[in-house]
Amino acid sequence: MSAPKIGPGSIFLLPGTGPAHDRARPHMCVVVADDARNGDYLVIPICSAHSQCDRTCVFDSSHTVHVEHESHASYFEAKACPKKGFSERFEYVGELPQPLLKQVLKGIEASLETEPRFRERYQAVVDPSKPKKVWKANDV
Repeated sequence: MSAPKIGPGSIFLLPGTGPAHDRARPHMCVVVADDARNGDYLVIPICSAHSQCDRTCVFDSSHTVHVEHESHASYFEAKACPKKGFSERFEYVGELPQPLLKQVLKGIEASLETEPRFRERYQAVVDPSKPKKVWKANDV
């Protein structure tokens, strides 16, 4: 089987990103941008919704077959993952439906919980008119 074509909307299981009581459990993460200049994918975890979660982008199984219960885009945990070996390290799950992907992408700007460094990096990737910066691993 060939490796999946990775891009915005691709969903992967990332090990070691589970809740505090079960860190070893993987979370689903959705790729929101391909930062080719810096060799990373920008990803946002998909987590179980709860009363205190960011309600910017909440969805359930009626929106995508990839979740079993109410979930949300966890913008405060957005991160950059190196592209090198990405599809070998993480388990491909499928693709987010386009309407839901659009909602997730809009939430990057709308959520008060998106880290400013992540928002700035995402904007630089998707808007070619923005000044380019080479990001270091610890920058997001």
